[in-house]
Amino acid sequence: MGLLAALLWGGTDFLVGLNARAVGVKRAVYFGQALGFTIMSLLLILFPVFILRSMAAPLDVWLIGVAAAVLTVSGALALSKAFALGKASIVAPLVTSYGVVTTLLSWAGGEQISLLQLLCIALCVIGVVLSSMHSDPKVPHSTQASSSIAYALLAAVFYGTSFWLQGRFVLPVLGPVTMLWLAYLVGLIVLVGIVLRIDDGLKFPPLKNCLTLTGASLMNLGGFS
Repeated sequence: MGLLAALLWGGTDFLVGLNARAVGVKRAVYFGQALGFTIMSLLLILFPVFILRSMAAPLDVWLIGVAAAVLTVSGALALSKAFALGKASIVAPLVTSYGVVTTLLSWAGGEQISLLQLLCIALCVIGVVLSSMHSDPKVPHSTQASSSIAYALLAAVFYGTSFWLQGRFVLPVLGPVTMLWLAYLVGLIVLVGIVLRIDDGLKFPPLKNCLTLTGASLMNLGGFS
């Protein structure tokens, strides 16, 4: 399942940059959240047992779920901005370091980590540093390139923290379907307020961009699932 998620998110990352440059960072994330929320809402309507089971969850679990959802949508915005500014070959490896964040938080929370795992974390950190360096002196390290690296690392921190919160506190109680629905709901609420400030922010995107927007949203939903 982890490898399948990586495959789907790899496809998502490829399309995210295209969408961000075509319709704008905020609008691209908004339309992805809207489609994801629609699909998850239909799923809950067809299988209400998921939401009924989660109704017994304590309030603090729901609040942690909301916090994780806010971190997820913040990560999505940072990721889209990173792909819009920089090269996918640099941004993508940096974003995948979210796993290091999740693992370190799990370790801090009491989960046992072996020496081999710690060495692998160190290897990931070294890889992140190396992937963000320019080896070609003919290619200047522009402000945009530096900004894309910063946004990519910020996205990794947001995603890594969100996944830790979900795995530690929320998913065992709410389950993946309800948590996904909550994540898309919170993301949609946050993004509607942001997109409304943009001229024609809620305007339906051109038909030529709908395919890549839909593809990115579906693969992202599949990766989270």
